[in-house]
Amino acid sequence: MERKAAITVSLIAALGSAAGLAGEPPDAPATLDDAEPVLVAARLEGKRGAAGANPLAIAFDAPRGDGRGGAKGLLVCAGPEWAKLGTRWTLSYARGGSAFGLQIIHPFKNGQVITHVKKEGVGLSTSRAWAEAGYGGGDRTALQPAEAFKKHFPLEDDKAYRITSTLLPDGSYEMKVEDEVVVSAQVRGAKPLSFEIKDGQRFPGSSGWGKLAFEGEGFLREWRHGFCGVIIEPLDNGQNTVSPLGFTPSVRKPEPTDF
Repeated sequence: MERKAAITVSLIAALGSAAGLAGEPPDAPATLDDAEPVLVAARLEGKRGAAGANPLAIAFDAPRGDGRGGAKGLLVCAGPEWAKLGTRWTLSYARGGSAFGLQIIHPFKNGQVITHVKKEGVGLSTSRAWAEAGYGGGDRTALQPAEAFKKHFPLEDDKAYRITSTLLPDGSYEMKVEDEVVVSAQVRGAKPLSFEIKDGQRFPGSSGWGKLAFEGEGFLREWRHGFCGVIIEPLDNGQNTVSPLGFTPSVRKPEPTDF
């Protein structure tokens, strides 16, 4: 499912391709493996946010969790090819100290699928409300571990892992760590994801105090068709970082008028 290639697309070339401004339009990729990744951000780091972010991405802050803070995220909308080809996130991930983990969000049909990457394992959620899953570990029984899972989990503190997360249109999902499949699943369906958190509402991993909300200029709390993104979960000490962050096949800026 994956062509082994580094994220070498420059930001300018990626933007030109995504916006259709790079001269003659390139041939449409026949498969996900034929598409070059788009650089979404050079780095996304807990507490610090995004560096080298694609202008088509929307940066946002995520809620605090269990005394931890600094959760950050990026939202993009997949280009039109995704419904036919599927989607893939490619990144290098390192965590340590008190960092919770990482959430990788794929579009699927009219909704979204969240993969929860924790130090000790990987889970999946397809709930309508983000708050149902929160900073929990998702449903680990929804994923089938491969032989390489025990080789890489639990994740070592402060070690950078090359992660590839792929979801195809038929619902076939797999995650690779260091080019080895660690988990796979068959996704049956998904719902449009809501990031609305009501006053006083708590969720798995919530602090139980303080304002709990997703905030950011242009951030949309109701995700629509093709919306996807990545969330760096809260931390107190240590690190929680992805760099660089790539997406396939293409991206565009999410708009409130999307359906």
